[in-house]
Amino acid sequence: MKGKNISGRGIDVVRFSDGEDCSKCQVLFVGASEKKRLAEILDLVKAKPVLTVGETEGFTEQGGVINFVKKDGKVRFEIDLAAARMAQLSISSRVLSLADKVTGKP
Repeated sequence: MKGKNISGRGIDVVRFSDGEDCSKCQVLFVGASEKKRLAEILDLVKAKPVLTVGETEGFTEQGGVINFVKKDGKVRFEIDLAAARMAQLSISSRVLSLADKVTGKP
């Protein structure tokens, strides 16, 4: 991703260690390897404008916004709107229509 831009904005990929402040990033991907620490990590960014993305069963139920899941041999995603609202984020209706599952509707 080094040197890549999206709409004129640079992209930085940063790996966080235990105890580091990850609340200043805009998108936080939490890999399956962090399953045991998932609640702790999500708590660090709770109610902050951070889009949390994961790949662990139960990710959205624990407060994550978008979770990638495998279904019928394909990668799909699910969204928790309540978690998005708490993070002060809005998800476009087009993205919502592509989601396999949407929870937390008002």
